[in-house]
Amino acid sequence: MRFSGRFVRVFQWIAPAVLPMMLFYGRLLFGGPPGWFLVFGVFLAPIMTLALYIPPIIAVFDREARAVKSTRLSYNIASWVTWAAVIGMTFTLVDVGDAPGSGGSVLTAWGLSESLNAILFIVFISVLFIGWIAAIVCAVIAVTVGRRAPLGAGAGQIPAPYAANPYAANPYAPNPYAANPGAPTPTSAPNPPSTPGPPPPPPGFS
Repeated sequence: MRFSGRFVRVFQWIAPAVLPMMLFYGRLLFGGPPGWFLVFGVFLAPIMTLALYIPPIIAVFDREARAVKSTRLSYNIASWVTWAAVIGMTFTLVDVGDAPGSGGSVLTAWGLSESLNAILFIVFISVLFIGWIAAIVCAVIAVTVGRRAPLGAGAGQIPAPYAANPYAANPYAPNPYAANPGAPTPTSAPNPPSTPGPPPPPPGFS
């Protein structure tokens, strides 16, 4: 699931620009009849784009998510639901033109009944609104949780391969290495054969 979070982290900046154009204009590629939404889309697509950019703009302030270069699982689910709803609306959006019989959606052009198409459109637009609100809420919660995490102890902090000698700063502290002068101290330990990789993401990330 780590790939899912990293994909969302990138695609969340692409989807708001691509999906509205697909909704109003890309439907023609699938056989949807043209109509007035070709004109209204010029004004509605930018508004929809700005609305879809709200969740990722908030999520970018999640300090823990930036550390692991991913996004939280709850935010991923809300984002996927939102994007899937827009794709569903692309196939069920009914466009009406001036020419007789020019109205319809992609699915009605494929033979689906208008009543069933209307039900599906209502479902998709409802899911879109719920998923969009959920993405905003998940992003706000993630930012709040990330700000409560102490600096240096957050998720994704890669530990240094060698720790400094804790006894160097206080010469009067008991040094367990003094009993064996030949034992290597942490500062003089030889290099390991390979550098350890970053730790796995904490729970809540994917």
